[in-house]
Amino acid sequence: MFEPNSMLWKFLFVILFTAVWYYIVFRLGCRGTDERFSPDRRRYCAFSWEEGGKFYQRCFHIKSWKDKLPQRIPEDGFSKEHLDTVTPEYLDTFLTETCRGEWIHSGNLLLSAALLLVAPRELRMLSAILNAVVHLPYIMIQRYNRFRLLRCRNRLRRQQQRASGISVGEQTAAC
Repeated sequence: MFEPNSMLWKFLFVILFTAVWYYIVFRLGCRGTDERFSPDRRRYCAFSWEEGGKFYQRCFHIKSWKDKLPQRIPEDGFSKEHLDTVTPEYLDTFLTETCRGEWIHSGNLLLSAALLLVAPRELRMLSAILNAVVHLPYIMIQRYNRFRLLRCRNRLRRQQQRASGISVGEQTAAC
């Protein structure tokens, strides 16, 4: 019925390999501790070229499409669709979840390199490029939103400090 070297078997191999990879990365991301996904960790810190998120708007017009992409929320997970409340504590949770999302999509982006190594020759480039096209926008969204959330959280903390009479400089992720 199906020849072992047929394109269908090769395609099914890529689909299965991708599904297993996605599942493992997603489960690892969901089970990771909040400390692992702290916005203070070096891997989540801003790069100067990102210009506080302006790079993503200037080069990719991210505001026009970022809310149109679907999000996957695990059971009892955290929705990043909109702000439920605006407190520094809630924003800290939101910031952690942007790091978690970036980690998961970055892990899935690594699949592109793996596909270049293990996918059947006829499907290597196509599957690697498609995978990258799927995950790069989500990584950009997580980073873009993190800048905005940090500014909002820092503004709220300054307001709280002024209200309580404490004078402290702006707090940002320690990078």
